[in-house]
Amino acid sequence: VVPLAWPGILSAIILLLILSFRELATALFLYTSTTQVFSLTMFDFWLRGSTNLVAVMALVQTLVLALLVLLARRIRRERTQIFT
Repeated sequence: VVPLAWPGILSAIILLLILSFRELATALFLYTSTTQVFSLTMFDFWLRGSTNLVAVMALVQTLVLALLVLLARRIRRERTQIFT
């Protein structure tokens, strides 16, 4: 059962990761003195005036999300080929 469900589970994990990158309010609740949340770190650098660093971090975030989207599309394509 797990091998058949694995593409769906992996796709769900990828989609949740993509959505979690954009959620700043949830990051505020998860933030503690011992943890660092990427979006809050970007926001902190923005407030400090480090716009170049924020731009680089946003580019890295965009690349990671693009790779996750491509991976999800590939899994979906492979899954539809199995069932057709």
